[in-house]
Amino acid sequence: MTLNLDARQRAMLEEMHVPFWWPEPPLAGELLASPGPEVATSSASAPSAPQADWPAAHDAPAAVRAPAPPTPAPAPMSAPVTRAVPAPSPAMRPGPASLSQAPSLWQLHPAQALFGTPPVPGGFLLVTEAVWPGEDPLADSAGAAGQLLANMLRAMRLHQPPRAWLAGLSRRPAGEAAEPLPWRELLQAQQPGLVLLMGRTAAREALGRDEPLGRLRGQVHDLHGVPAIVTYDASYLLRTQADKARAWADLCLALSQPGVALA
Repeated sequence: MTLNLDARQRAMLEEMHVPFWWPEPPLAGELLASPGPEVATSSASAPSAPQADWPAAHDAPAAVRAPAPPTPAPAPMSAPVTRAVPAPSPAMRPGPASLSQAPSLWQLHPAQALFGTPPVPGGFLLVTEAVWPGEDPLADSAGAAGQLLANMLRAMRLHQPPRAWLAGLSRRPAGEAAEPLPWRELLQAQQPGLVLLMGRTAAREALGRDEPLGRLRGQVHDLHGVPAIVTYDASYLLRTQADKARAWADLCLALSQPGVALA
């Protein structure tokens, strides 16, 4: 088999340092000698790559598939390939040292068990701004935000058996002095396996950081020795449907943490 390469194609192969060893088309009546006893009389006897899948424009790459010469020049050494190592689970990032001592204009309400039954140890402690009326944030009276929160927790399978508490944040009454929030006492009382900080208010008050919520997501924070994940609150997700996928990614990150009690 021969390659009908014009001068431009040969120049391209030379620029790419691609050798081509196919002989020029034989003269009329001349036979191509082969190393074996048989004589190649047609292109079918020459080893070549299948041509059905390659159009005429790909004749040049077919030259690379030609048999190597008896003594090929050694190819230049390429840089060693570094095998990618799977990234471990994000490490906990500690919060400010004076976390519990910072006075706050918000007050942290006692944690309450969700789904009507005291959760098993090592469950989830949710912290969010208290926007629901009444005592039960998952009741029908809590509205669409309460229903969405219940759906999120059920999707995480935190209701069978119950493995979730919720502590609400609300502004202090006018004229009441700012005081540090009892984070350490809350964690010692509930002993959760993970804290889910839902919304910017919860993230700011717990971590002492006033960065945008997007910069606090996707990582594991340290809240007095307990891992904490930042995500969106249910009220925000009702207004911004496009961020529901990001919120689900946060919940999956929370479920992947060691030490969390799962069914």
